Amino acid sequence: MVDRRQRQMCIRDRFYIGPSGHVPYLAPGSQELASAVVEVMRSRNLALMANHGQVTVARDLDRAIQNAEFFELACRIIIEGGDKVTPLSDEAARELMDLGQKAACAPV
Repeated sequence: MVDRRQRQMCIRDRFYIGPSGHVPYLAPGSQELASAVVEVMRSRNLALMANHGQVTVARDLDRAIQNAEFFELACRIIIEGGDKVTPLSDEAARELMDLGQKAACAPV
């Protein structure tokens, strides 16, 4: 279950990276995993593969690496910060999402 802190971090990721997708666990190296990732990435800039890690795309390699690093940082904040992580208010989260949309965080 995703708690409010995790949901808020996802909102921050969407501002910088764009929408992310999720791929269920599938066997490593399988055609099923590859197909599932391709399908999710048709409309996303980042996919989190259950029990594997992430895949990200961007207009260039530097931006793709930046997206991956930002996502990893957000995860680290949630894990290490625990209860000290203060979620955004609903209003602040909406404002950030609106800014992200205006900043053209659409999938590449």
